[in-house]
Amino acid sequence: MDKQFVIMEPFCHEVGCCCPEQQHQHMINFRPGDVWTITDNRKYVDGLGWYCLININNEFEFFIYVDDIQELYAKGSICSIWDLDLKINHLNFKINEAL
Repeated sequence: MDKQFVIMEPFCHEVGCCCPEQQHQHMINFRPGDVWTITDNRKYVDGLGWYCLININNEFEFFIYVDDIQELYAKGSICSIWDLDLKINHLNFKINEAL
């Protein structure tokens, strides 16, 4: 799996709070251009599956279910940095070819 993703379209995602005194949910709004970095920190929750720690713009971290990452990627809400570089490279090629 790629380590860095760029938000391509705005969306909200519900994130659980891991505070010992309170267990509640937060809605986080993501904007186009936000960068997610998948860290090496992972945790397994019995009955739910694997979660990855995501760093957002080096400002905030949260755990997200691995399948949610794959679903956001499949819908086009997020794009890997590698895919974005390939798209830019392809567009530069098409521009040069047209000239």
